[in-house]
Amino acid sequence: MNIREACHTLAISTAGYYAHQLKGQRQRRRQDAVLADQISTAFAASRRTYGSPRIMHALRHAGARHGKNRIARLMRQHGLNVQQKRRFVPRHHHCRQNLSRVTQSSAQAPRSHPPQ
Repeated sequence: MNIREACHTLAISTAGYYAHQLKGQRQRRRQDAVLADQISTAFAASRRTYGSPRIMHALRHAGARHGKNRIARLMRQHGLNVQQKRRFVPRHHHCRQNLSRVTQSSAQAPRSHPPQ
């Protein structure tokens, strides 16, 4: 499908299509591009652990005031996903032995009764 057929299908003029192509970016889009760079810098500084609320506070501390929903939208658009922390699980045999000794000794410890 060529441009003329697409414009006819969408009921717009070809001159309007080409005029739209020549327009520069809107101010909000330019601001979003600058903000996205700031977000990615703050995100990298947090070792990929900060979500939009924390990024918002970090940027406010740096002097830039933007909403968390705008920051969340830009993070989604740029693929900045938070790495969630996981619970520590011992992977070595000697760690499991020490852990089992601690749990066994705490299970065998006499319990003190409350005073009556």
